[in-house]
Amino acid sequence: MERNIRKCLVADFDETITEQDTTMLIASLAKREEEMESRWHQHAEEYYKNWKDIFHNELHRHSQSLDKSCKITKRIKRSALQFRGLEQSCWKKTIDEEFLKGIKREDLYSTGRNLPLRKGALKTLHRAQNHRFEIGIISINWSRDLIVGALESTGEIQAEDVFLCSNNLGYENDLSTGYLSNHLMSGIDKTKYLKELRRRKCEEEEETLIIYVGDSVTDILPALNADVGILICPKQTTRDYCDSFGIKLLDLNDFNKKDFFNSRKKHLWFVSCWKTIKEKIVEPNDGSSYQSVQMNVTHPPSTMTVA
Repeated sequence: MERNIRKCLVADFDETITEQDTTMLIASLAKREEEMESRWHQHAEEYYKNWKDIFHNELHRHSQSLDKSCKITKRIKRSALQFRGLEQSCWKKTIDEEFLKGIKREDLYSTGRNLPLRKGALKTLHRAQNHRFEIGIISINWSRDLIVGALESTGEIQAEDVFLCSNNLGYENDLSTGYLSNHLMSGIDKTKYLKELRRRKCEEEEETLIIYVGDSVTDILPALNADVGILICPKQTTRDYCDSFGIKLLDLNDFNKKDFFNSRKKHLWFVSCWKTIKEKIVEPNDGSSYQSVQMNVTHPPSTMTVA
């Protein structure tokens, strides 16, 4: 049966749209005395050490696991809970110590406007909007204002037209109070918002194809829950994590239309630049149209409980 399909292109922010992670950049905008600055750097070092320990433990545990009958998404969710626990303790200390206090809201927006971005990222999102894709950003970034500044930096995209889910700082008179919303910490949380987007489209009685673009370990679970999951310039840690769970990484240059409908999969796509996403997903050059195609896809059931 021929049906009209609503396509959604959803992306992570840090190191997917930006060239570098912005966590330490946001923290550098806070006003801290020397003694607090020292505590902040110690806190950051402890976090990265603990993250690496969890990563290597999970890598070893799942590469040695004999239980291959459990679905990949369920196994990754269990693993993601380990990282989420670390994030919860890290965020609690960040808030309690007020490490992010005293940041001007306008500085976050202007910093976002001047961030180095991956070549072609915003242009691809803009072209996708022109082709009637809905655009989304789902990020564990600390600042919505920073993301808005980056999205609007070229004038091609208006943040109000984007399905934007991220954390944010608390403000009083446009100065950050040190409070940090903590509803988006892990791949589990990203997947929840991805499913919310799909649910919303179902209520609007639209068939929906979701393409998710990320780069890191945190993006693997939402990428697997999308119709097409893409990792851009995945680091070796991300590749190793995929390998330990038996997830194949396929070159997006080999993508074709039928791959939109391979929902029950054990693979993700990798790509080195946004230009390829534009050419293979947004503006395929094979003369075909994805606006109206044969629907024979069954989406994975949305039964995963989100912690």
